[in-house]
Amino acid sequence: MKRKIDKSSHKPYYLQLKEIIESKIKNDVFPDGKMWSESEISKKYGLTITTIRKSLFMLKQEKKIYSVRGVGYFVNKPKIGFDLTKYLSLGRAIKEQGINEKIEVLSKEDNFKVEFLQDYGIKSNDKKSIKITRLRYIDKIPIDYEEIHLNKKICGNILKEPFDSVIYNLIVDKLKINIRSLEEYLEAGVPTSLEAKLLNLKNNMPVLIIYRVIKDNKGNWIEITKCKIRSDMFRYHIKKE
Repeated sequence: MKRKIDKSSHKPYYLQLKEIIESKIKNDVFPDGKMWSESEISKKYGLTITTIRKSLFMLKQEKKIYSVRGVGYFVNKPKIGFDLTKYLSLGRAIKEQGINEKIEVLSKEDNFKVEFLQDYGIKSNDKKSIKITRLRYIDKIPIDYEEIHLNKKICGNILKEPFDSVIYNLIVDKLKINIRSLEEYLEAGVPTSLEAKLLNLKNNMPVLIIYRVIKDNKGNWIEITKCKIRSDMFRYHIKKE
């Protein structure tokens, strides 16, 4: 692995630095995806910021790294794929692909009044929910913000759960609820300023939004969830045979 700049070489410094960073990426020197800052690179290799930015720009052009404003540079690891013919469950897709994740529960709110049932074609008097907001991380990078509503009348006993796993599994395994239908909708959108901050996104950077509605075998709504997912880390595909 190349470790230093050869100042006797005719090869430009920015190309040497580019090769060094590529070697570091190949050898997984940045396991969490976060790279050194420009000032750290300058101290390590004695290069000017202008030279460093030229190397980083080339790596960005080749899609080997990407930057997050105010945060720094990251290794551009392969995107997580979703098969649209199966389901849009982010948690399941991540687990199927053997990717390690961390879920941070930001808030739990009891007796939240749901005002948007009609937006999902739901006619019900059960307008109270247990509201959970979560942030999902992969390699310490926030990739998904979730707002989950569980029917308070039916799921009231679930409030003390940690909510750091697949919610669907909690509903089926913990509450023993028989699921009759699961509907999911996918669209593009723009995060709120708070969501953009939590996801470390630039202003107006688009996100992928998944809406999920789960009903039981009696037609009662059980879960309504809205997930806002970083569009730079996921891709969706359909395969028909």
